[in-house]
Amino acid sequence: MSKSGECLEIQYVNSTGPMKWRCVLGHEWVASLQAVTSSGSWCPVCAVMKKRLRLEVASRLARSRQGSCLSLEYENNKAPLWWRCQHGHVWSAPLGRIKSSHSWCPACSLLLRPSPRRLTLQVAQELARQNGGQCLSDTFVCTKSPLRWICQWGHIWDVPLNHVKYTNTWCPTCSKGRSEQSVRHIFESIFRGFRFVSCRPSFLRGSYGRPLELDGFCEFLNLAFEYHGEQHYSPEHYWNQKRPGSFQAQLERDQLKVSICEAVGVRLVVVPSMVLCRWTFIRLFLLRWFPVSALFPIAIPT
Repeated sequence: MSKSGECLEIQYVNSTGPMKWRCVLGHEWVASLQAVTSSGSWCPVCAVMKKRLRLEVASRLARSRQGSCLSLEYENNKAPLWWRCQHGHVWSAPLGRIKSSHSWCPACSLLLRPSPRRLTLQVAQELARQNGGQCLSDTFVCTKSPLRWICQWGHIWDVPLNHVKYTNTWCPTCSKGRSEQSVRHIFESIFRGFRFVSCRPSFLRGSYGRPLELDGFCEFLNLAFEYHGEQHYSPEHYWNQKRPGSFQAQLERDQLKVSICEAVGVRLVVVPSMVLCRWTFIRLFLLRWFPVSALFPIAIPT
């Protein structure tokens, strides 16, 4: 055959009937003639090996740029993979784009891009007003020096001006609250009649003896969720710059929550901030514990 293999059958029944095939590497499998000719597929074992090889190519490419490839599966050259740069920024892009355009971290690219307008304290104050808040600092050293900001709800944080301007972010407390509430809405929509409350259950004690917090927990279902913002993945995040070792401590708390929940039988769903479709991610995650009918209800016509 043109695919450098052979058909092991000695009798042909029809195009949809199962037939045995062997590839050039000796792998054998069963598939219909229609599946082989119309879909363009061939040896499934070789296909898996090829995907693993391409994932290794992605990992080597990321390491060569002092970063890492976070994805565990590879579909094709145009499907997005998750990447992380040496500064902890996380983004998605196809392997083909990373290879062909020699592009890398978009966040780093923005931060290094020359500004068409010189950044000053007046620019910071104007930017804060546009977001409904204020810049509380009265001196400006450089674009990488932290300024103090306050949002319209009174949350205060410190972050450089170029981070606010070029990454299009604002109050981290408000952002986390909105995202966490969005995830809670998804869980309470799937499991109607049940509430997922933010709490510190007594079984979830940290290394200092104080209970750790779960973003959402339904004791009746033994089901909980955690929304992980960028600070859970980036040591360069401003929340992790406040004191030495805070990022490592965050990782240890995250792992401790997972371990304790598993030990006591609480099913914990961790929702990363980089997920594009939270509904899909959460439902697919829940399939390991719940039947399809509970997660994807289908109305039956009467």
